[in-house]
Amino acid sequence: FKNHSKLEKFFKSDTSALKRLKSLLSFLKAVSGDLPTERRFFCENFSTIYAVVLDSLQQYDFASLKNKNVALDDIVAVLGVVRKILYHVPHMIKKRWQFRSIGSLISQTLSKENRHIVRLVGFELLLYFLDALGDTTDNRALQLFANSLDFSPFLKQGYKGNIMSPATPPFHEETEPGWLTYVRSSATPTTAESLDLMKTLLVFMAEVTSDFRLWFESFKKNWIPLL
Repeated sequence: FKNHSKLEKFFKSDTSALKRLKSLLSFLKAVSGDLPTERRFFCENFSTIYAVVLDSLQQYDFASLKNKNVALDDIVAVLGVVRKILYHVPHMIKKRWQFRSIGSLISQTLSKENRHIVRLVGFELLLYFLDALGDTTDNRALQLFANSLDFSPFLKQGYKGNIMSPATPPFHEETEPGWLTYVRSSATPTTAESLDLMKTLLVFMAEVTSDFRLWFESFKKNWIPLL
C-alpha cells in the first residue's frame, strides 16, 4: 500500500493531519467496492488510520476556535472512516483496543445538542462498536445505547418514569474539551429524527449483525419496557 499513489501523503508522518486525511479519503474512494482490498488496508494500518482521524478532528477544533468554517460533510467523512475501522477490525475492538477513546468519540457524537446527521452517524458507530465488543462490553458502552434515543415520541401515554439521560454522560472522563462543538444545533431532536435512529437500529439488527439474539435481548431490556 505504501507504493499506492493516492496514499503517498497518508504514509508521511511529517505531513499535516488534514492532508493525510485527504490522501486517505482519496484512496478509499478509489477502492470503493473492492472490499477485500479495503479490508486488508484497514487490517494492516488501523492504528495509523485512527491516529490520523484523531489528529484531523483536533485540527478541525483549532479551525473552529479561529472562527474558520468547518464543513459538516468533512466531519461526516471522518466519522465514516471510524465506522470502517469498527467494521474491518472487530477483533481488535473486542480486545478493547482504544476502548475509552472510541467510547468518548461516540459519546460526543450522540449529544442531543448535535445536528441530526452527526447523531445518526454516531449512532451507527455505536452499533458497530457494541457489535464488535460482544460479550466484552461494559456498563459505559451499554449506557450509551440505553440513552442514545429520545424516547418521548414512543412512550405510552401517561408514562411518568425517568427517561432523562444521566447528568454525567458515559466516558465523560475521556472527553476532549471542544470536540465537535462546531456541529451543535439549537433545535431539539424531532420525532422524525428519533424514528430515523430507531429504523437504523432495526435495519442493523436485521441485515448487519451476526448476533441477532444479543441485540434483541438488549433491545428488549433497554427499550421495550418504555413502549
